Amino acid sequence: MLSYQHSYHAGNCADVHKHLALVCLLQQLQLKETPFCYVDAHAACGLYDLQSEAALKTREAEHGISQFEGGQVKNAQFRAYLEAIAHYNGGEGGIRCYPGSAALAQVFLRQQDRAILLEQHPQAVVSLKRNLGKDRRLAIHHRDSYEGLPALLPPDIRRGMVLLDPSYEVKQEYGQIFELLQKAWKRWGNAIFVLWFPLLREGRHTHLLKKLNAAAFGKTLYSEFVWDTQTDGMGGSGLFIINSPWYFAEQFTAAMQEVLEVLGKQPGAGHRLQDSQGR
Repeated sequence: MLSYQHSYHAGNCADVHKHLALVCLLQQLQLKETPFCYVDAHAACGLYDLQSEAALKTREAEHGISQFEGGQVKNAQFRAYLEAIAHYNGGEGGIRCYPGSAALAQVFLRQQDRAILLEQHPQAVVSLKRNLGKDRRLAIHHRDSYEGLPALLPPDIRRGMVLLDPSYEVKQEYGQIFELLQKAWKRWGNAIFVLWFPLLREGRHTHLLKKLNAAAFGKTLYSEFVWDTQTDGMGGSGLFIINSPWYFAEQFTAAMQEVLEVLGKQPGAGHRLQDSQGR
């Protein structure tokens, strides 16, 4: 369970999908002056060098975020996402350092906001503390999310969101993450919850999605981004969102149109967003 290293996959198509949604949701939370708390159940390292040996071995970022280097961006939410990345690259157009979800969230935290970051991998925790640990708005926990997340919820600040994006290294994690989401939602039912999962050819996510749709979570959205229907690996990305704010669906759909113009050129590629009633 501790062998996965996101440095091999940072900045890929799934990260673009997941992190663009994260930025849209954080911007929605900023609309109110009252503080919010961001909780990352699988925070990992925080920052990733796209010129590292691991990143260059797979070159997944070259088919993902690197496709947008130096391009003209029309959508405001997608522009905010790229500006958050630029924050960690000296404000220049090139993308050498890619921020993970915790680092992206840090950009959108105001003085009154807070973040709780959980990470189990010992080396990742060291990197996370080195990369983000000086920010007093962030609380970093070296803790297994399956035990730690329910124990830390609800936070003192009762408005906010939770991101769950485990590695899914083993098949059992599809069932485990559903149970964790249920526990966390029962403890902090008014928060926004975002659950990410990969779309693989063997369709491991389908049973999880059926359980999610059958659960009594109330208002939900499902976003599915497919970029490659022929690959034997990950060809798409799924996001299950509970309690999404007003206008998120409209804003995110518009932002994903910009993504599709660049990353959705293969036959069968596309994005769909539907609510709990299948609309």
